[in-house]
Amino acid sequence: KEGLVPFKSEKGIFDLVQDQKSKIVLAASKYGVLRSKDFGKTWESVRLITSPGQVQIRALALDTINPNTIYYATPATFYHSADGGSTWKTEKLPSTRLPRSLVVDPKNAKVLYIGVAQILE
Repeated sequence: KEGLVPFKSEKGIFDLVQDQKSKIVLAASKYGVLRSKDFGKTWESVRLITSPGQVQIRALALDTINPNTIYYATPATFYHSADGGSTWKTEKLPSTRLPRSLVVDPKNAKVLYIGVAQILE
């Protein structure tokens, strides 16, 4: 909780993921994607191609073997970084529903599963 003080409110956290071997934790938040390299004691912003608050990030995934591989999804767009967020690639999603869950297959890191929900106005 104290590690999130620079981000004003931990109430804006929508998803948390971590890798298997190190202390890296990622959080999808109203501030964008946050990263902790010490199991949540301190946090930093991950550089994104969208501004914080520009898109709703509710689904986030991390390759549990290679924590430099990060994925997140927003309505209509899928984002992928292989270098810890320094550069990003995007692809259109075949849906405009809100991604709510994103999981890397533990047996094959090239397979991802996404769960979506209807956006209610």
